[in-house]
Amino acid sequence: MQQRVLWAAMLSAGLLAACGGGGGGDAPTPPPNPNASVSLTGTAAKGLMANATVTAHAINSDGSIATAALATTTTNAQGLYTLSFTATKGQPYVVKVTANANTTHLDEVSGQAQPLPVGFAMRSLLPAATSDTVTTSASVTPFSEMAVAAAAEAPGGVTTANATQAVTTVTQLLSFNPSNVVPTTAGDANATPNQQKLAVMLTAVSQLAASGALGCNTGSAGEKTQCVVNTLADAASLPSIKLETGGTDVSAALGTAVATVVNDPALVGSVPPAALDGIRANLACQGAACNAVTPTQASAIEAAKTLFTQIKSDWTALFSRGGATSIATGAANAEAWKFREAMTDVQAPAEMLLKDAGTLLMAVDLYNDYKAGRETVPDRVRAEDLTANDGMSDFSNFAAVACSLYQDANVSVLATAPANANFIGCGARYYVSRTVSGDTTTITEWRHGFTITPNANGSFGYTTRARERVRSCTTGSPCTLVANNSLQANFYAGTVTPTLTGTFGRITGFSIAGELPAAFVEGTNQLVDVNGHHTWSLTGTRTIAANNMSTTTFSGQVAAINGDGSTASTLKVSNGSTSETPVWRDASGNEVEPGSPTAVSPFGGTFSGGTLTLTWTTPSAEFEGTFSATDSVWDASGTSLSPTKVTLAGSLRNINAGQTQEFLNGRIDATVTGFDGYDNTQPDSTSNFHTVAFTFVGQVTAPGRPVLELSASSSLRSHEDEPSAVNLQYRSIVSGTARNVITVTGTRGGNGVMSFALNEAASNLSLNWVDGATSGNLMQGTSLVGTIDENTKMLTFSDGQFMSLDFGL
Repeated sequence: MQQRVLWAAMLSAGLLAACGGGGGGDAPTPPPNPNASVSLTGTAAKGLMANATVTAHAINSDGSIATAALATTTTNAQGLYTLSFTATKGQPYVVKVTANANTTHLDEVSGQAQPLPVGFAMRSLLPAATSDTVTTSASVTPFSEMAVAAAAEAPGGVTTANATQAVTTVTQLLSFNPSNVVPTTAGDANATPNQQKLAVMLTAVSQLAASGALGCNTGSAGEKTQCVVNTLADAASLPSIKLETGGTDVSAALGTAVATVVNDPALVGSVPPAALDGIRANLACQGAACNAVTPTQASAIEAAKTLFTQIKSDWTALFSRGGATSIATGAANAEAWKFREAMTDVQAPAEMLLKDAGTLLMAVDLYNDYKAGRETVPDRVRAEDLTANDGMSDFSNFAAVACSLYQDANVSVLATAPANANFIGCGARYYVSRTVSGDTTTITEWRHGFTITPNANGSFGYTTRARERVRSCTTGSPCTLVANNSLQANFYAGTVTPTLTGTFGRITGFSIAGELPAAFVEGTNQLVDVNGHHTWSLTGTRTIAANNMSTTTFSGQVAAINGDGSTASTLKVSNGSTSETPVWRDASGNEVEPGSPTAVSPFGGTFSGGTLTLTWTTPSAEFEGTFSATDSVWDASGTSLSPTKVTLAGSLRNINAGQTQEFLNGRIDATVTGFDGYDNTQPDSTSNFHTVAFTFVGQVTAPGRPVLELSASSSLRSHEDEPSAVNLQYRSIVSGTARNVITVTGTRGGNGVMSFALNEAASNLSLNWVDGATSGNLMQGTSLVGTIDENTKMLTFSDGQFMSLDFGL
């Protein structure tokens, strides 16, 4: 900017004077041209609108949109148009698409061309011209209409300020400026990430019309579409990305429609569902998260400089190279280091609590069922494919918990009848390995072993110790016990007191109190503290359904005790629940879905879901949150049962001198789709796969630092090695107000290459690049701002200035 002024001054002072004509006077400087010649192209889509009338309109002095058209044309069969007109510099304009008697649109849900009501209209805002000749483009969609409607309804009407804020608000909601994205279809494999998102959003509008949502349930299909578009426009406003009108939560309705589209392969086409996660999160916003960011007033280059400087400041203040270390300079890294140090060698015993409690309750159930004649086999297993292992063999049918009934206290002679079922032996397995030599297989289990004794008062006493059990299995012969090594010197003991429906009845309530062995380090065969143990107390209730499956609720706590008697950590469960579903066995004894062609006989129930709301505390750190695994379904072969929704939500805090400081809170969701159509017995392929989507939403902060609100997501198909889509949105919050709203979306094309799009709402800056490319163009609207070199991490602006984008992270 300074260089341009300097050159202009030099030219005015020197060159123009040197070129003076006859008569001895300088040539007069011509007045600036107040007009601009605008050449406009674009696409009209709800879906693609053919034979629609396109007009350009000026803005009146009162902010209203002029009725008279500056230019007129008609869209072609693909919704394309070209328009030229003379504009006044510094003033915004509006392009309008109106349906006539010949207009149709390609409805995304039905796949058919549908007529639209005569007079149906959508508009798009054109930014103020700043040069004599302007060549630009503007897509006209229901979402560009939202921006025009919000500006028109604001005080003062469509002023430059209102128009800029309207575009910023809609851009923040969608993570892209809809006027700058050329509409395409969800089946377009060559579409950019922003085109893919727009395609799904347009399909969601059609889904709203098809379902009769938002009260749009009368008239023709075109009239329902018109109703939906008008309702979306009425719901838009300048200060908030929340869409609501007349008491109707339009954001929620649109979010539901988006979910319907992304879960329907016929509608979502080649668009990865995770690409829409950012928009879905925005549609579900609450409170201050819905506030629209204020547009940047600086020039495009200055806005870009400010943006990247702020990004660098935000991230380097919280994060530093090297991660969480004792010398980390990033405030969040430093807090994470404190938390990690506080939790080192301390393991939240949630898995142990659930597994050991489940083992003891299953033992009581087995004993009562066998004594009452409801069970004729003196052993029972549960929770297959839930034991950590060495990965060297298939452990999909290996049970995490197992119990058998015995005649003797040494649990060596199996019971043969209810009368001689006197003791129960159980194992809660935490790690397993298998080795094969010839026709002999050696199986080693690391577990908590339990011996359980029924008491005369109806309670059950137990003793337990951490053990390593080794069995040898030869083809055609029963497995034999090779060793049952004690991993701790001491036994630990406790009592289970059940409430039963009657003598040898089903459990409807329980309490457990006593001690447990040391926990195994998660995913390994090593004990957290060979000299340590746990104390616990747990109470709960049990509801038994008509199919004999139970739902259990419980609360209580378990404390980890060090070898010196001090408390390492305490896990408090304010509420928890588990549920089970029926299972059958096949001829080989594997769990299968009831009704499966390979099912031979029923075999009780198995874990199908659970939830824990807990607080885990050490002397200097704390985690508080909820874990859940729910909505289990069988695969298409009926051989594998898996939760399809897993959630971990909570907060990480450090404790210093009695003061608690939270540095991270968030929620992680893992969702499995397509598992019911996936055959676990066949190799994964393009025709046999399921998809796992991961989402994180949370905040990162530190004392005296900005708050970063983050949402990130990705999705991975089981037959692929890399995600099909990634999505990141981040807002920097300063004094409670969002300063930047940045979205990055990446989607993998049919050629396997990721394409990325970055958008920032306040400045309307965007960047598109392809993985592996050496450079990418930074744009503001349709104007080039600069080019980023991938190798040097330098941003070179269109005026020759440059800045480094290497943040040192």
